[in-house]
Parts: sequence; C-alpha cells; structure tokens
Amino acid sequence: MDLTPALEGGVGFLLSAESAPGWWRDFDTLAGPSDEWVSAYVATVLAAASDPRARPRAWCTWRRLRRRRWWSGGWGYNRRVPGDADSTTWGLHLAHALGAGSGWRVRRGYRFLARHVRPDGGVATYSEDGPIRHFTRVRSGFSFRGWCGTHVCVTAAAASLPGLGADGRVRAYLRRAQSGDGGWTAYWWCDRGMATALAAEALAESSAGEDTEARRRAAGWAAGRAGKDGSVGSVTHPAGSAFAAAWCLRLLLLGDDPGGHMARAASVAAWLLRSQRPDGAWPASAALRIPPPDVTDPERYEQWTLHGGGGGSILLDGSSIFTTATVLAALGRMAHVLNGRRC
Repeated sequence: MDLTPALEGGVGFLLSAESAPGWWRDFDTLAGPSDEWVSAYVATVLAAASDPRARPRAWCTWRRLRRRRWWSGGWGYNRRVPGDADSTTWGLHLAHALGAGSGWRVRRGYRFLARHVRPDGGVATYSEDGPIRHFTRVRSGFSFRGWCGTHVCVTAAAASLPGLGADGRVRAYLRRAQSGDGGWTAYWWCDRGMATALAAEALAESSAGEDTEARRRAAGWAAGRAGKDGSVGSVTHPAGSAFAAAWCLRLLLLGDDPGGHMARAASVAAWLLRSQRPDGAWPASAALRIPPPDVTDPERYEQWTLHGGGGGSILLDGSSIFTTATVLAALGRMAHVLNGRRC
C-alpha cells in the first residue's frame, strides 16, 4: 500500500488552504471562524509530516501563536474569544512537535492549562464563566455549568502532553469515563472517534495493566465500526465519514495484530485513499457541536440546528481543512507502521 501520493496531496491541499502563511480558518460560528485553535491543530499534524513542505509552515504557525495573547498564557478559538483549555492544549502540542517545548511561552501555557484541571483529573474547557459570559453577553442568571464542566474530549487531548500525562488523576479520570463498549463520548464533537482515539493513545503511553486493557477495549470498539468496504459511518455521514474513519484507523493501529486489527486498518486506509478528492482534500465531515452553555450532557440534548453557529448548533468544517488534517495524521501513522513492518 503506497500512501505517499495521498500524503503529498493532503499536504498540498492544506498549504493551498492557508489564509496566510501558517494560518488556517474553519468552523464559522457566531463568533467568527476559528484561527488559533484550528491553526494549532493543523500545524501539529504538519509538524509530524515527512513532506519537506510541511514543517516550515508549522513553524510559521508557532511564531504567530507565540506572539498572540502574551498577556493571558493560553489560546482561544480565535483572537476575539477568551482563552480555553482545548485551544491551549493544541498550541502546546504544536510546540512540543517542533521541539520548542521549553520556552517561556510554553511554560505560561502550562500554567494557564493547570487552572483548568479539576480535582478529579478532568479538564474543563473554561476554568470560570466570567470571561466567556462577558464575551457572549449572556445574562448573569444563565448557567455556564456545561462549558465550565470537565470534558472527556478536552481531557483526552491534554492527557498526552508531557506536562500533564504523568498526572495519575488525569489517567484515572479517563479510565472512569470509558463507556462499557470501549469508547469515550465527546462534549464538543458528534462523533466519538476523536475522544476515544486521543484517550486510548494517552493511556497507551502507560505500562499499567488497567491502561493497557482500556486501550485494548478501545481498539475493539473501533473494529466494530468499520464496514466491509472499510467505511466508517457517523451521525452526520452514515454512509461514510472521512473524519470518523481517520480516528478509527488510529485506534486500530493501537490494537493487537492477532485480533485482526491490522487487516481492518488496511481496509479503512484503502477506503480513505479512495475517498480523497482530486485537490488532495477529503470531504468535510468533522461535525463540531456547540451545546448551549448550560447543557452538561449533549447526548441528551435534542434541539440541534445544523449550521446554526451558536449554542445548540452542529457545524461541519466547510473548508475541509480540519477533516483533511485529521486524515493526514492517521495515514501518516499508518505509513510509519507499514515502514516498520517493511510492507
């Protein structure tokens, strides 16, 4: 299986989709599209890519982020929105991917992130409601307990950071949050794949038996999602979602070959190769959901509006940027596995 053309095409698309060198915008909300969070995420993927065009653009992003919000320590959805733990997490991931994880900006980012870690080990998106309430102009009597609560998807992303992964409380939180079927449920995403893959990958860095078992169950959950043709459906794309398939692939790569996970991984990867567009992108299928600020369990919320932009909305990455970066990361991991196996 030759993944090189697909990887080169994906990198080429991302570079062509820059709004400025090292800067990407996607998910247009009432607060505008994201630039800080999306750019940090995309650049983290590019920093790990073998394509020689990729890493210089990741450095451009880091230099931009390093100059922003010097007064707060963290990063946010975009320049206007108050800083949050998830955006800050991806900024820190980018710094570490580039080998820039020891500077003053990173230290301030970790101090900002530490204020979002609750005593039970979970990480909240917003540590307090004051700044985000002021930004959204929501009346004082309205609760933000949902947005200020601990979120599995945010915790999972942060758990593999060098400055947080050693915290036993964080791993314990993730183990407790794992569902009986082996997956994890996200707060900000319709699909469970991203939260499940990030949680399992974070736990895979531990040699503890209970963490190994959690990873094994997560890989089994992913194996049950892939169709015979390698497609993986989602709530918004039941016939096949490139975003869901990419996270499924990453989970299958964590599994054990005797269980047949590598064969399934190859099938999912082949489906992704067939799904790539001529311009190098994959069809937009990253479904971001924005629960109303008071909603603590979005799985029970039923009044979703597609493309609304505010609380109660579900948004796709209309530019295909987030989906393409996600697939690129998954196929990059697949390429490393294949090279290691000399296939």
